[in-house]
Amino acid sequence: MTDRVGTRPSPASLLLVAVQMGCLAYLLYSGPLWPAQPGATTLVVLGLLLGLWALVSLSSARLNVFPEPRSGSRLVQHGPYRWIRHPMYTSVLLCALGWLSGHFTPGRAATFFILLVDLLLKIRREEALLARQFPEYRRYQQRTRRLVPGVY
Repeated sequence: MTDRVGTRPSPASLLLVAVQMGCLAYLLYSGPLWPAQPGATTLVVLGLLLGLWALVSLSSARLNVFPEPRSGSRLVQHGPYRWIRHPMYTSVLLCALGWLSGHFTPGRAATFFILLVDLLLKIRREEALLARQFPEYRRYQQRTRRLVPGVY
């Protein structure tokens, strides 16, 4: 399969985003938006704050939900991107973990696991495309972590 950077999303990318959105919709609508437990609420709030910080940092980089970088985009390395390459995905996972822990069911746990696998696949695809578009991406990968500063 040949992917051209800056083009329409591939069928694989469309599937990855559809799975992501489906998992998030299920987690949102199968339990409370604001969990009653303080720890779970803290995870949701931290996820939302991290996501907002990442969005502000991306303001001029043209946000895209698909792994394919848009043409004319630039590599963002400030804000939370100084420490982690995918703070938006970390944000999504923090919120999802908060929603799961606030109202645990086996179905919601399975959905969280599917979301995690989906995002890891999406990251893998996105990083390959970013490395092709931005020569400096490999150096950026060496000094930052994917999702958790200093860990992964």
